[in-house]
Amino acid sequence: GDATKLYRQIGTVWTDASRLAGGAYTITSEDMWEFVKFDSTVLACNLADAVQGMTVGGANFAAQFTSTLLPKFKHLCRAGRFLIGGNTDESGTLYPTRMRWGKIDSIVDMDEATANQSGYRDIDGDGGHIQRTIGGTYVTIYQQYTIQIGQYVGAPVVWKFDVVEKQRGCGRQPYSVIPLGRIHLYKAEDGFFIFDGLESHPIG
Repeated sequence: GDATKLYRQIGTVWTDASRLAGGAYTITSEDMWEFVKFDSTVLACNLADAVQGMTVGGANFAAQFTSTLLPKFKHLCRAGRFLIGGNTDESGTLYPTRMRWGKIDSIVDMDEATANQSGYRDIDGDGGHIQRTIGGTYVTIYQQYTIQIGQYVGAPVVWKFDVVEKQRGCGRQPYSVIPLGRIHLYKAEDGFFIFDGLESHPIG
């Protein structure tokens, strides 16, 4: 993706796969596209545009959500049976410490409903903005100054978030976070680290 378009690669050729309705994308120079695969759908997000989706092998992206609530996400991932993300824009209001997840087993419904186990949580504390979310069986949340783990606990709480790394986060370098199997490599303000799900180990 670039400032105004999304592409797909066929062989060695990049082909325009942008949405057919809604005009050019409006991502800013301070933002980046993030992509996540959920079953047979590829989703693309940035904080300026509606979340886009395209079936693998499809021709064009299109607005993904069909719910009444249409949040935009700076960071998005799949954790278990949920589409979940952080640092959101909801109706023009920014929530840089908000984690939001949709209906269980759905990638189109983001409306809050107890029966669907969908909802949100504003993360407390002084960890700063959510800078990256890494999915899996649980979700790892990199903030500027801390790292949190989100675990699915079922209704009525649904997702429980706990700070596990209190000494550092990824600062203002969200794309320094590199998943490698069950560990993550990342750059904090005081050097390079491996995070093993419980604590960080210096490797600089």
